[in-house]
Amino acid sequence: MFYSKPLARRLFIAFLLAGWLAGILIPTLAPVKAGPQKAVAPGDIVISEFRTRGPAGASDEFIEIFNKTGGAIQIGGWKVRKSSGCGVTLSDIVTITSGTVLGSGEHYLVASDRFSKAATVTPNQTYLSASVSIADDGGIAIIDSTNIVIDQVGMCANTGYREPTELPAITSMTTDKSYERKPGGVQGSCNDTGNNLADFTSTLISPSDPQNSTSAPTYCLGVLTFTPTETPTSTPSPPTNIPTATFTSTPTPTATFTSTPTPTSTTALPLSIIINEVAWAGTAANSNDEWIELYNPGLNTVNLNDWHLFILDLNRNIVQDILLTGGIPAGGYYLLARSSSNTPTPPACVVLNSADVTIDKTFTASLSNSGAILELKDPPGNLVDTANSDGGSWPAGLSFNYSSMERRGAVLDSSTAWFTFAGSNTTTARDCVGNRVRGTPKGSNWAWTVTITPTPRPPKTATPRPPTPFGRMVINEFLPRAGFDWNNDGVIDVNDEFIEIENLGPVDVNLSGWKLDDEINTGSSPYTLPNKILKSGERAVFYGSMTNILLNDSGDSVRLINKSGVVVDARTYGVVKYPDQSHCRIPDGNGYWQLVCFPTPGNENALAGILPAPPPDKADQPAACLLPDTTPEEFRLAECDPFGADIWNRKYWDDAAGQNQFIVPDSFSKSQTIVE
Repeated sequence: MFYSKPLARRLFIAFLLAGWLAGILIPTLAPVKAGPQKAVAPGDIVISEFRTRGPAGASDEFIEIFNKTGGAIQIGGWKVRKSSGCGVTLSDIVTITSGTVLGSGEHYLVASDRFSKAATVTPNQTYLSASVSIADDGGIAIIDSTNIVIDQVGMCANTGYREPTELPAITSMTTDKSYERKPGGVQGSCNDTGNNLADFTSTLISPSDPQNSTSAPTYCLGVLTFTPTETPTSTPSPPTNIPTATFTSTPTPTATFTSTPTPTSTTALPLSIIINEVAWAGTAANSNDEWIELYNPGLNTVNLNDWHLFILDLNRNIVQDILLTGGIPAGGYYLLARSSSNTPTPPACVVLNSADVTIDKTFTASLSNSGAILELKDPPGNLVDTANSDGGSWPAGLSFNYSSMERRGAVLDSSTAWFTFAGSNTTTARDCVGNRVRGTPKGSNWAWTVTITPTPRPPKTATPRPPTPFGRMVINEFLPRAGFDWNNDGVIDVNDEFIEIENLGPVDVNLSGWKLDDEINTGSSPYTLPNKILKSGERAVFYGSMTNILLNDSGDSVRLINKSGVVVDARTYGVVKYPDQSHCRIPDGNGYWQLVCFPTPGNENALAGILPAPPPDKADQPAACLLPDTTPEEFRLAECDPFGADIWNRKYWDDAAGQNQFIVPDSFSKSQTIVE
């Protein structure tokens, strides 16, 4: 179209004016980086290859970490941690350098200072083998910055880190081999079934093939890679460019700005929803009528669509994956009930009377009376809460009267986080035949409204008798073999063994005249306890340096004797093969004896833990002698510091003697030298 010069000039001026106004009024779109990445789920980062010894000896170790997802993951501040040989002592190997990002298909290599392939593949981080070394029958784990186990592998059924069938231990190997996660090689280390034996190669690969962060990425089949993009965010700033104007005929020209946010996955925080109550014993109407209650302790409604509640057996195998739907309001409850074939129809009654409570979801798996594990995960797969995560018997609840297991608050799951319902059930919901249930489905927990002493055992209902200070003293924990300086005297020896007693009674006890002893009429002499008042609920620890009681590694007894000469508590144990594995009651005092505990002298008993740092003035103590205390002194001198620090090997002692013998030729000796 042809315009006259005056008209063209006016249009040009209008165009410039519109551009100038747009530069002033319209904020510049400044690119900023996308929001935080979604939380990492267990299995996103895996241990892809490792070994515990190699051509350079027992400390020629490495751990290769692999990102098998489609996007980059921040791993700075994470830890690579180990568990002791067939034990539960946990120690940090390295803390990954802050700010480290592992891209899709990339590897990160952690190795000891004795790593024999450092000349061909440089570790991203190294550690001193003299300070920390991985046991051939130990375990390895990747721990994120919130102390969640992301992946783990073990080589003993009793070590702290494994999934759940362990790999054979690497022993006496002097060649360049390693374990690699399947399928391996250029196909990537992508298998993760939650079972070490199924996920790793059945035989060691030779030669080993460790990769570091500069190695070529390997991508898992079917995983789409993605790169975080910069999302324009409206940020006011001085105009730098004149935008192109587009004119349209509009009766009332009004500028309308619409903000379109970038969709992101919602990540739930731990304990934002809690597993609040578990009726694993069922109801008086039917022991199969089990139910689980979730609770929202927050201030906002939570959408539970695509959340999952997993029921696992004690071997951590998934029994049922329950897909949740709906929502749970602030301070509200979400009730799941087991759909039993014995419930009457119609009218239908699923576990609880519908006139009293509404069931939000049903499930079919049985909650075994011997114990199960519950895990609650959000849509991205983040672990939000657990119940009975220790994997033992239920910490609370009763089967004979169908009392539920109640959470005592929005606290982390542990053996002391649960109480047995012992409140009035005159106003609680009814079961399918009209009995009041012993629990609080969709109601405030009894445990939240009363002040009690935490205990997973029910209170006695019999008429109380006058308390006696003698019947409530128990042996709570003892350590028959030490590998750490527990008494802080600067030496690791039999004096670090200890016996811990606890006063469970309602009154204080004077320990004067009480005794500790090992096996009757043999072994060490009895130790008479000092004149000490042990208050109700208090513990007292007695080390070998005080008692001179030697708890034999070949098996022994521990006895607590009152001032009248009556044995009030005793415990006998067998051969002790590994140091720093105490015998303890879980939970404390009234609990069952556990054969493998982490030593906690003077503190609450635990199944696992991390060794404390020694005092600064004791930091240079010599390494522990790993030989049993029943070993002849000649052997101890030959195979322990300072003469034989690297000679001792458990395999030599555990293997049957005399299976392979040969004579060492020596023409200058009158006698024969035989090697077994």
